[in-house]
Amino acid sequence: MENQALSAYPKALLRDVIGADGTADSPQIVTYCRANACAHYNWLAGTSMASPHAAGVAALIVSKFGKPDPAHPGGLTMDPAGVERRLVETAVPLSCPNPRTHTYPNGGSATCRQSGDRTSFYGAGLVDAQAAVAD
Repeated sequence: MENQALSAYPKALLRDVIGADGTADSPQIVTYCRANACAHYNWLAGTSMASPHAAGVAALIVSKFGKPDPAHPGGLTMDPAGVERRLVETAVPLSCPNPRTHTYPNGGSATCRQSGDRTSFYGAGLVDAQAAVAD
């Protein structure tokens, strides 16, 4: 699913789409079964999905460009502004979706605004781990 991340998802929230064999009847849900037990994953989007990816790429940046931290022997440190700059400069810009307004199942909605390469939905864009740690 484009611009989404596969995330573990509780079976209790899938009761309407889980068949008798334990698998889901929805392309949005991925089911993995082994030894009579199934795990379910849902394609999701939003800050809860993006945050772990951005944090992971930030850790890669520090591991590549950080300096030894005298306060924590064996550790590395880097100015947070430098990490942020590297994340933003190497991100792949994403435009607002079409249509710009997304309506949620609860009736709420959000409209994407764009200013240059930044959007209210995607910020500076999609993190690019390879570009972030390239020399």
